[in-house]
Amino acid sequence: MQDHNSRSAEQAARQRAQGAPANEVPIWLPWSGVLARGRDVAVLLTGAVLYTTSLRFDLTVCGRGEAARDLHMASLGRPDANGDMLCVGVAGAGGFTATNVRRARLSSNSDPAPTLSPNGGFGGHGAALTRYLLQPIPPAGAVTLWVAWSSRGIEETATEFDGSALDELAAQIEVLWPVEDEAPPWSMTPPEPKLPRGGWFAAHGQPS
Repeated sequence: MQDHNSRSAEQAARQRAQGAPANEVPIWLPWSGVLARGRDVAVLLTGAVLYTTSLRFDLTVCGRGEAARDLHMASLGRPDANGDMLCVGVAGAGGFTATNVRRARLSSNSDPAPTLSPNGGFGGHGAALTRYLLQPIPPAGAVTLWVAWSSRGIEETATEFDGSALDELAAQIEVLWPVEDEAPPWSMTPPEPKLPRGGWFAAHGQPS
């Protein structure tokens, strides 16, 4: 049992490191719409893509006038010089929650918590798209997307989507080949560092 749990934890870590599976034919969900808007900005869900172990949200931030500038960093959820940022979160059944807000861990629970992380994107003047990857997929039931951007006039706003069929749809996803056939970069052993011979670093270096 311990070996099985160890392999399961290793597989979960590998999936999180790799991001969206490259060996699957995902399913596009019929989820889209305006999540929230201020006077000169709007936050849109322009796509939702389901994989067997993750759910990708295509989040587009639009702006006009002066608000059309610097939208790419905002769409990534990066705080500006004042600490203001576009906050994005997901809530699901059974207390499932994930957010792009990074805070110090408040719990000693060793179980990996759901994560919501940027997974690529693009943009130009007036609009920027960021793909957020949610791992794992939420339990079947309502899936609520939360957004807030106080400095741009967007208070906490929730939009609910129907996720009652997520488990059934995930089971229908075509897997092209086993993930074990892939060689993720994280598994490669880095070369030994070149250290001063007989020096302090050579004596105190941490084992890899």
